[in-house]
Amino acid sequence: MGAIVNDKITRTFTAGEEFDEAGYLVMPNIGEAGLDDIKGEVVMAEYPETAESIDGFPVLLGVNDMSTKDAISTSRETQDDVAMGVTALKTGLLIRAKLADDNGEVSLYDEMTLSTTKKGEWDTLDEGDTTYSEALGIALETADANAGGTILVLIV
Repeated sequence: MGAIVNDKITRTFTAGEEFDEAGYLVMPNIGEAGLDDIKGEVVMAEYPETAESIDGFPVLLGVNDMSTKDAISTSRETQDDVAMGVTALKTGLLIRAKLADDNGEVSLYDEMTLSTTKKGEWDTLDEGDTTYSEALGIALETADANAGGTILVLIV
């Protein structure tokens, strides 16, 4: 019988930058030495051409569960002292995903992935994109092109 290595769905990390709302794809804040220099913070995931990656895919930890705004004053918290929940990308979970404001039109059951233009944000998977073709979820709501906002996604 195999062992469960990480059975928790949500873990707490320190935010390495400001998050204006929940639903961003996050990755470890990786230092100058690459994957050997992970700082224990999370930042918005970047498209593989600009981010540290393994086999062309960013090291995704999950989706942030909250913003870094102060709950009482709504002002921004400093970047280095905000604890933030991160939900793992586990198959079958439903999440509210932050849709890129330059998103393509989203139809019901479209494959969703990391935006190629906006850090940490979601967009539809472009069929013609041969450099990045990893579906992370399936859209359970529709959205017009360039709508932004959030959308319900089923993780695959």
